[in-house]
Amino acid sequence: MQILTTRTLVPIAMILSAGLASAQPNPQQIALLKWFPAYESATFAIGSSNGAAFDGANMWVANGLTNTVTELQAATGKVVGTYAVGLYPTAVAFDGANIWVANNQSNSVSKLEAGSGTVVGTYTVGTLPVALAFDGGNIWVANSNGGAVTKIQSATGQVVGTYRVGANPAAWRSTAKIYGCRATPGTW
Repeated sequence: MQILTTRTLVPIAMILSAGLASAQPNPQQIALLKWFPAYESATFAIGSSNGAAFDGANMWVANGLTNTVTELQAATGKVVGTYAVGLYPTAVAFDGANIWVANNQSNSVSKLEAGSGTVVGTYTVGTLPVALAFDGGNIWVANSNGGAVTKIQSATGQVVGTYRVGANPAAWRSTAKIYGCRATPGTW
């Protein structure tokens, strides 16, 4: 019989369907997140923060007034680095390898390598980008002043298209495969 230790991670569905004794690694599994002990809440001074994303180890925060994004160790709040992006960054997303930042006043998004903070690309999108979402292969950008969203292939940075969705798209909400864009404040 296999004994699970604190270092063994087995998806619960595999245990339930196969039984504990015959559980095997799941080749279809995409990723395991590393859990760490919870820490007390704390506040860290980083400037004018607008949006944030977690990359599995660090928090990335958009600083609108300084045109930068700051990387913080999630466990301690220690600043890992601060990196220049476009004008007035407002939102941050993580695609599994890269950090994406919506640059509101540049009408662009910046793609940074998560491991180093190096900007690997800047891509033009619609007017006043304010929100980002990752769907597993693409970055979606809500352009608040154009009534549209822009779809970008995350691997290449190629803009796939810009699609009309209604006045003032402002935020993303996702559940499973359903993605929604808020067209007006207070509605979904």
